[in-house]
Amino acid sequence: MALDSVREQERRKKIKKNNAKFWFGKKRSEETKEKIRKSLLGKKLSRERIEKLKGRIPWNKGKSGYHIHLEEWKKRLSEMMNGNTYSIGRKWNTEEKQKRGEMMTKLWKEGKIKLKEPWNRGKSTKELGKSRPKVAIMKYICENCGKEFQDWKILKRKFCSKKCQYEFWKKTGKFAGENNSSKRPEVAKKISEAKKGIPLLKFRGSGHPNWKGGLSFEPYTIDWTETLKKAIRERDHYLCRKCNQYGNVIHHIDYDKKNCNPNNLINLCRSCNSKINKNRNFWTSYFQQRLK
Repeated sequence: MALDSVREQERRKKIKKNNAKFWFGKKRSEETKEKIRKSLLGKKLSRERIEKLKGRIPWNKGKSGYHIHLEEWKKRLSEMMNGNTYSIGRKWNTEEKQKRGEMMTKLWKEGKIKLKEPWNRGKSTKELGKSRPKVAIMKYICENCGKEFQDWKILKRKFCSKKCQYEFWKKTGKFAGENNSSKRPEVAKKISEAKKGIPLLKFRGSGHPNWKGGLSFEPYTIDWTETLKKAIRERDHYLCRKCNQYGNVIHHIDYDKKNCNPNNLINLCRSCNSKINKNRNFWTSYFQQRLK
């Protein structure tokens, strides 16, 4: 009886090792893999198995290799990738980025990828609810120095500058020290909310430090067409030349709208295109070297 119990225990251990749950997350040795391979060589499917497989239609029959715009494939992929942490924190190397760019270019040429239309195309700022408040400009007279100045009517200003404001407070002592109500957090919060969306009048137009004489209002040349922009995107494989992420914004290297030479155009993402408005001399030389 004792011998039979020992044999039964050994048999149970073997069954446990052959169980799929036992091998989950573990790796078999090369010798074990070779034994499994040799044991399966020359074996054929049984008749029962062949009959079961007959009439079964494969799930990918008649479908192309890329299922980007298919809702069924998206649902299937989400179910497959549920709980998979392989791609979290993973960075693409240069070879993978190049392969990805070539694949995206191929899909674009075949017409399987289409750029999404902007969500705000054809809508005015009034429809979007982002229009600036309609405020009139009125004349004020400073209570400290008596100087006449202009500003938005909604602000209800009393002084032409903060210097005059502080001088007036020192004279009267009304808002000096602890009597200054604007230093209380609830009052400061109300003031900041009231000033949101109202730009300073002195920083508008030619008063702004980044004013370049109204270059943004100048029209583009005849050469600036969709075919030219598409050619530049395909040349750069739809990758940003600054961060190597996906991008579709065409940028003029020398910041001149009239110079539409392909050597003066590069592809960027929206984020990088907004960042390079500063230090223009540096970015001009930087992108010129990247194109060489």
